[in-house]
Amino acid sequence: MRRKPYAPSVSSVLEDIPKRLRRGEEKQVIEKAVVDYYDSCPADETEAQASWGDFAMGEFPGAIV
Repeated sequence: MRRKPYAPSVSSVLEDIPKRLRRGEEKQVIEKAVVDYYDSCPADETEAQASWGDFAMGEFPGAIV
């Protein structure tokens, strides 16, 4: 396993903490928006999207993890 380089100072480490928290909050906002979008889709559209997803996974096995 590769080691991460040490931060040049304590202040840079402390500055990194809020950045990581913001990234986590942004990720949660995006995930909620995606869930809200799919929850608002009609059932037939959701089924069509699932069918396309199954097709794509069959065409490109192992390409997406």
